[in-house]
Amino acid sequence: MKLRWPRTLAVCLVALAPALVLAHEPAEAFTPSKSPAGNACDLPTELHMKNTGGMGPGGPGTGAGLCVFTSVEVAARWQNVRELDGFQKWMTKRPGGGWPEKLDQMLKQFCAEKGVSVPRYVQHTGGDAAFLDLAIKTRRMPAITYAGRDDFYRNQRIAHMVDLGHLDASTANIIDNNRPGTCLGMTRAELLERWRDMQGGWAFVWLGPPPPPGAVVVGQQCRNGRCPISPAISPTSPTSSPSPIGTPPSADHEWGQFDNGVWGWKLIEKVNYGVEPEKIGGAQRYWIDGRECTRAEAFAAVAADALTDDSDRYHLSLVADEFTGSALTSKLSDPRIAALIAKCHVQVYRPDSWVATSRLSSKVTLHEPQAKGGRIVGTAAGFSLDELLALLRPVLDPLWKPAPAPVPAPTPVPTPTPAPAPAPNPAPQPAPEPSPSPAPAPSGPQPSMFLSILAALAAWLFPKR
Repeated sequence: MKLRWPRTLAVCLVALAPALVLAHEPAEAFTPSKSPAGNACDLPTELHMKNTGGMGPGGPGTGAGLCVFTSVEVAARWQNVRELDGFQKWMTKRPGGGWPEKLDQMLKQFCAEKGVSVPRYVQHTGGDAAFLDLAIKTRRMPAITYAGRDDFYRNQRIAHMVDLGHLDASTANIIDNNRPGTCLGMTRAELLERWRDMQGGWAFVWLGPPPPPGAVVVGQQCRNGRCPISPAISPTSPTSSPSPIGTPPSADHEWGQFDNGVWGWKLIEKVNYGVEPEKIGGAQRYWIDGRECTRAEAFAAVAADALTDDSDRYHLSLVADEFTGSALTSKLSDPRIAALIAKCHVQVYRPDSWVATSRLSSKVTLHEPQAKGGRIVGTAAGFSLDELLALLRPVLDPLWKPAPAPVPAPTPVPTPTPAPAPAPNPAPQPAPEPSPSPAPAPSGPQPSMFLSILAALAAWLFPKR
C-alpha cells in the first residue's frame, strides 16, 4: 500500500545516508494510534505545532529546520510552561538546527529577552531507556530525536526531533511536528531503535509538573477498562494510491497526490536540517538546567521538581489570571499548608488554557494520581487558606481527623408557670338598700297648660274691636 504524501514532506529532516529499504515490511508508523494509549496524545490538536525553518536566504522560516525548538515548545504546552510561549516563532529569526548546548543557549537568550527565569529542565544523550520510562511514568512529555525509517519517511534515515507521547513494555507513540494532528503508533523496540539511531539518542524533559489526568469513563474496551471520554486527536488514515504511471521525469520527482486530488509525478520539495547529529556525540551524558551532571544526579531528587518518580503525587490545579496567580505563590508557601502542598503537583492555569477549559470546572481542583484512577477528589470555590486546608487535609494528612461534631446543649425543660394564688374571698357586703320608687306622674293636664288653653279660647271668642 502506498501512502498519500503531505504537501510539505518533512521540514527539519535530512537524509544522512542513501535511502535504506529495510528487509522487513515498514512499520505502520504513519497509521494513527488505534486507541489513545498514551498520556500525552490527548493534547488538543490545535496545540500541536507544524515545524518550520529558521532564518535563511529567503528570510525567517526559510533556513534550517526548527524541529528541536518546536518539539520543546509542544512539550511546554503539555506541561503549562508558559514562559516558552512563542519560542518557535522567535527562533525563525535565528539560524535553525539544534544540539544540546545550542538549546541551552537559546533558552537562556529567549527567557532573558522576555524577562523571565529559565524553567527547569533536564537533557540526556546516550540512549538510556530508563530515562524515557521515568519521564513517561511521571506523565511528562520528552522531546526526543527520531531517525525516521518509517513509511512516512519512505524508510529513510533522517535527523529529526519529535515528542514522545507514550512508552510502555510493548508500544509507543509520538507527536511528529512534520505531521501534526495525529498520534503515531509503533512498537517499543522500533521507537528505541529510531531514537538511538541518532548518535545514540538525545532527549529533553521539562521538570515542571504534568497536567492533571483527563476524565475517563468505565466499561469501554480500553486499557484497564478506562478510556478517555473523547480523544482529542482527529487522525487521518493513510490513503491508498494508484500504481505509478510511467517513470518520474527526474530524480527530483515523486509519485504523489496534488492539492486537487489528482495523482501524478510531483517535484520533491526541498527539506531542511533540524538536528545536527555530529554535535550530539554518542556518549551517555546528562545535564540539569544546562549543567552537566552524573546519571545519579539526573535521576535523584536534587530539587523539589527534579526528574524523580513523583507519579504518586496528587494534582492541585488552580485557575487564576496572571495577577492572581502570582499572589498565590506566597500563599502556597505558608507554613500551615506547605507540607500538604509538597505532596502535590501544583499548577496555576490561566482561564483560557486547554487544561482549564477541558478538565477543570472550579477555581481549585484536586485530582488523585493517575495510578489511582485520576479522579477528582474535591474542589474549592476560592483560594483562601481555610478553603485550601479543608480540601487537602482530609486527603493528604494521615493524622487528620474531622473535628467532632459539637454536642448540642440539652434542651432545657421549661419550668411550668405556677398558677396564681386564688384571691381571698371578699368580706360579705350588706345588701344595698332599695332605691325609692319615683312618684308617679300626675294624670291629666297640668294647670298651667289648662290656663293657656282658656286664654287662647277667650281671645278667639272675644276679639278686640
